[in-house]
Amino acid sequence: MGPGLGGEQQALEGHQRVRDHLLELWRNRDGGTWSCTIALLSTHHVSTFRQYFTLRSTANLDTGGKARQILRNHTINY
Repeated sequence: MGPGLGGEQQALEGHQRVRDHLLELWRNRDGGTWSCTIALLSTHHVSTFRQYFTLRSTANLDTGGKARQILRNHTINY
């Protein structure tokens, strides 16, 4: 999130980053489908991306090195 941005703009950028994480995970680690994610979210109440990522392994979704690299690629290090 860029310096000097207002709260609404920062929130928008945060949502865009989560969207980008999910799209890249689905395309590159989950076989191009989101059916396992939908099943996961249908059986677990998830309120943060961290919770979702941690639960991915319960749905046989990758949480290893390649999936974590996707997160690093989309994360801002301050």
